[in-house]
Amino acid sequence: MGLISKVATKFASQLLDEYESGTHIIDCFHMYIGFISKFGGHVGKSGEKGSKDLRLITPWQLEDMEKAIWNDKIDYTEDLLEIIWNRSRRSAKTENASELAVFAGLLNKEVKWRSCYMPQQKEAKVWFSLNPFVTGVNDYKGEIHLCGGYYPIDLAVMTFANVSGVECDWAFFDEGGWVFRHLKLYEAYKQARPMLSSSAFKHLLHFSTPAKSTAFAEVWDYLKIEEEKYDTQFTFLRTADVCPWISPKFIAREREIHADCPWYIEQNYYGVFVVPGGAVFNNYYDVNDKLHISDELYDRFRNAVPGHGGVDWNVETTQHYLVLCYIDPDYIFVKKEIKFWDINILKKYEREISLELEDDDPYSNQFADNAKELGIRCSYFGWKEATKMERVRQVKNRIVIIDRGECPKVWQNFMEAGYTMSTQTRLPILEKRPDQHGLDCVLHATHVGSRQYTKARLIGQRQNINLFKNRGEVY
Repeated sequence: MGLISKVATKFASQLLDEYESGTHIIDCFHMYIGFISKFGGHVGKSGEKGSKDLRLITPWQLEDMEKAIWNDKIDYTEDLLEIIWNRSRRSAKTENASELAVFAGLLNKEVKWRSCYMPQQKEAKVWFSLNPFVTGVNDYKGEIHLCGGYYPIDLAVMTFANVSGVECDWAFFDEGGWVFRHLKLYEAYKQARPMLSSSAFKHLLHFSTPAKSTAFAEVWDYLKIEEEKYDTQFTFLRTADVCPWISPKFIAREREIHADCPWYIEQNYYGVFVVPGGAVFNNYYDVNDKLHISDELYDRFRNAVPGHGGVDWNVETTQHYLVLCYIDPDYIFVKKEIKFWDINILKKYEREISLELEDDDPYSNQFADNAKELGIRCSYFGWKEATKMERVRQVKNRIVIIDRGECPKVWQNFMEAGYTMSTQTRLPILEKRPDQHGLDCVLHATHVGSRQYTKARLIGQRQNINLFKNRGEVY
């Protein structure tokens, strides 16, 4: 055993004694990080770009690690302290997380490190091997062995098998920005929290470069709401600008290379949850977003009575969607999202709300025809490229306020709505997604003119109805 290993072993024992004697955990962490800054391993010359040096820690890295360990608003013996790091590429995510994992292990805490893919583990193992408290890496068992503490760090690729039937004190979720909703990995990611349920040291750290339609994006949004609830900080954004080892010249060159894909830079280096192709909507807010929604506007939203509704047809497993809105020249208030299968439910709303139902589509026609036979009083409308983009324009010209709790699908769809290129006009159009039911309902609700059907028969004339002035006024 080398001299540093002997010193590290003795230090680890003293650190555990300090922690168990009641020394505050942040003070213990400062002792640990002081040792790392002196004896941490390194590859290459210190301070040289491209080198790996565990001894170099910036103030913001230290702050992020401290906040992942302790928050005076959360009693982690009872509640989960859940933190998310949204960081630029090459911003030392894995390095800092590995330092925290070893620290927890030295305090006799059981650590589970779950990567989304195998290559991410290779980088983690490099940083673990540079930690003076690590005595070995067992690739076969996926274990990081320490010179102190009872448990080895359990390192594995995330699967259903290694997140169910296991427990831990601190879970590390590596690169959730690659866990897209359509993957089986997404379900494993979502089922992993119970690992911490019986612990008296409930800690969970997510760290990744961001992407929409992922488990990481959902956690970010959830924790943003929790921050308001607890009046504290759980989310941490660090861009390339705070990383001195990422040069401005490199970012400038990246911008040149990706000139036809500007969102590439925003996502990879500036922590933006971008939509590939460019986001369609940036004019929507959650009604409970106190930063953007005034008390007056909040009260106005709550008192507004929906006057517009849109219906999107789906298969029985998904069910049809009805979204109720209040619309005027300045605002769209998205108030309620309803899933249903029995079309008769629309009779409840037909006289109070101006409804528009999806029609003129090979799949939708069967449901639209059933609604006509039932005599549902409403408008029927089929999407064509130009008319759909006119609806998008009308929505973009208004501030959209969404009750996110009541309308989760609408909120998700507004976040994910992106552009694609029209094969007919070579102009950007709304990309059609298979799960776009909430947004399609809002677009149907935002109706200005359409053909009218009542009592299962066509009224032969076209009426232009301006529902943004007086409801149902024909002009």
